[in-house]
Amino acid sequence: MTTVHVLLAAKGADAVAITALGALQTLLGFGDTLRALERRRIFELTCDGDEADVVRELESYLQRTFEFWNPNKERCWIRTDSQTLEVVSGQAPRSTDTPGEGGDHLLLWTRPEGTRGETTVPPTASDGMPRDFPANLGGRSVTARRGEVYTFRWADTPDETERRERIDRAGAVRTRGVGLLVQPQYQLWQVALGALPWPVWETAGR
Repeated sequence: MTTVHVLLAAKGADAVAITALGALQTLLGFGDTLRALERRRIFELTCDGDEADVVRELESYLQRTFEFWNPNKERCWIRTDSQTLEVVSGQAPRSTDTPGEGGDHLLLWTRPEGTRGETTVPPTASDGMPRDFPANLGGRSVTARRGEVYTFRWADTPDETERRERIDRAGAVRTRGVGLLVQPQYQLWQVALGALPWPVWETAGR
């Protein structure tokens, strides 16, 4: 089995991330300690086959479809446990940046039906998979889980305990002054300091 991530981010200014950054800085008291906030969609795909073949077929699929993403408005990366590859069209040059590198992360996803409270339940398998996806990966059996990732970039150098406390304070809405990015009534979440975990949802809730 092979697991890959597809990460999607806005090419231009992300109004959702910009608004959230302003609210965290002014209303929740983060001020200048939070230098930047980035947002990406993430899909975690698991399927049969060799990693090199899966990555090649996935890249080909992403270059010719508008079902999964909009290349006019978004950037796209394929991530494995050994590399991160930007998906581009035509002869456009690939960037060398790695999305989310050097930051801390809040991963959130829709709570599966029938669950309550803070649980470690991952997203529903195949949630959000485009209809043409399996056919365009050589007919492979594919499961797909999706969520969003917020990446926090700090202006100072807090220790791990402080970083985790800050993200927790920015995450699940609990009171008027605590929480913004996660609605716990219908979303689940986890904090990742440094690199995103691999795979993401095998470690959900830890």
